[in-house]
Amino acid sequence: MAVIDEKERGKAGRKWPLSCCGGCAVVVLVIAIAAGIFVYFMARPHPVLPVETFLSKLGSAFLVAQVDKDDAAAKALLQDYIAAQADKMPLARWVAKQVVDHAVPVQLVVSARTTGGEGEFAVSGVASASGFVRSPSKFFLEGIAGERGKIEEYRGVEIDVRQNGVCLAIVENNLMLGRDKGMIKEWVNRIQRQQKLGEGEVVPYDGPAALKEMRGRLDPEAQVRLFSSNEHGEVKAFLGWVQQMRKEHAGAEPQWLKVFDAISAAEIDWSGVATVGATARLLEADTADWVLLLQCADEQAADHLRTKAVSVLGELGGRAGLAGVQTTLEGALLKVQFKTSEIRQMLPAAGKPSDN
Repeated sequence: MAVIDEKERGKAGRKWPLSCCGGCAVVVLVIAIAAGIFVYFMARPHPVLPVETFLSKLGSAFLVAQVDKDDAAAKALLQDYIAAQADKMPLARWVAKQVVDHAVPVQLVVSARTTGGEGEFAVSGVASASGFVRSPSKFFLEGIAGERGKIEEYRGVEIDVRQNGVCLAIVENNLMLGRDKGMIKEWVNRIQRQQKLGEGEVVPYDGPAALKEMRGRLDPEAQVRLFSSNEHGEVKAFLGWVQQMRKEHAGAEPQWLKVFDAISAAEIDWSGVATVGATARLLEADTADWVLLLQCADEQAADHLRTKAVSVLGELGGRAGLAGVQTTLEGALLKVQFKTSEIRQMLPAAGKPSDN
């Protein structure tokens, strides 16, 4: 997504990562991969670029999701998700098997940057997979990206700017989508820089020191990693987005999502939080370990936040389906750990039989 101009501010403001993409970033990833698989015989697989390629200093929050070749738990969950999309794609079950057999590793990076106002962000996402094919992948995205607009060329790459402001660009096996055209251009720059480097070399992430430090604290083996500044109200905006998505997609959901209801009811003051980090590590396709890191401005703020966390988690008890809950204070850093199950319940139409 590009830096939002004055006319766009009112439309895209007050939303956190993934919100202005709708929740379709994962759907985009899945459908684009599926397109590649359908014409796999036409494609020459490309290696997935390092995550650092898409970690620009322009962003204030990042979400990274990865599925590696030897990651049985994540592959099983991915296959379940794709197989459940029978209403969105033909031969969903067959596509699901082809994806895990041929397109993995796959990677999704979502980036958000402030547009100037408190809680207002421009969001963009890039999906990468070994089996992407440029033209068919773009064809499958026509209905998601919106009505055709105009084509802009940047450093030899076509950026398709739709009438609704959504931008779409594809560089080899990297598909970029969002309203932040400036970030997409930045990614084109970084992709081209990465491609010029030798084997084993990586374009560095040169963001703020606090974000680099938080990223360094996260488990690099976790399938899902998030790190974010809170300088512009990212935490509050994210929590609001989660609640909004739950309302828009009402239905069966795991009990542990009620944690967000308890957090909202607690009316926590997040102003003392400087940066946030989180990881979700799948132990199996339906169970995950979660770690939440909150770097506070000082020890007093961290201690106050820990008291709130203990109160919220204690009140929920076993009703939320959390297990092994621990809170640890290390100076001004609060660490919260727990385990959840029923991960599959978060997937749209999960468990429903398909005719394919």
